[in-house]
Amino acid sequence: MVGDTTTHGKGTVQNVVEVGASLFNLGNSDSSGALKVTINQFYRPNGDSTQREGVKSDVVIPSQIDHLDLGEAFLDNALAFDSVKPVERKQYSFATEAVVSKLVKASQERLASSEHFKEVAGRIERYLERKNRREIPLNEAVLRAEREADKNDSEDKEDPLGADDDDENPFKKEPYNEELIHIAVDYVKLLENRKTAGN
Repeated sequence: MVGDTTTHGKGTVQNVVEVGASLFNLGNSDSSGALKVTINQFYRPNGDSTQREGVKSDVVIPSQIDHLDLGEAFLDNALAFDSVKPVERKQYSFATEAVVSKLVKASQERLASSEHFKEVAGRIERYLERKNRREIPLNEAVLRAEREADKNDSEDKEDPLGADDDDENPFKKEPYNEELIHIAVDYVKLLENRKTAGN
């Protein structure tokens, strides 16, 4: 998988139950609200839940969103991660540790030389500095300057949807998509270099 460090981490199934007649078999028809009840949980073939931890990316493309306190793990009272017995299945070797390691190395080299991702790294660094600091300046001019910098950091210089591109194009030309294509091409080349895809 390619993208943020991990997915959101939503791994449970909820059911909405009306309070009142349907829940307690009461005769009144007045609505007393509803309860959201967790009734099940998702598991991957390897037995791991996606709850809280999500699905981790093999190749991480840095983004500021990845450093925000988002995801199931940051919610109050989120259920804990757990696992069950893995499903018996044939293990394919299309993404061995060696293959993934080469994909990660090639991607990191491209990202290190990309002006766009250097900018992203700078925004992430500034965000983490403010997030982790223990003191806040009380000088109004300093605070205004920081807020303006935060606003600029949150607005990508490039249109992430590629507004200048053909509207019919479902895969817009922008740095994240371009890196995704590079990773896919690297992966295909690595497979081609093997004697057979199954070895």
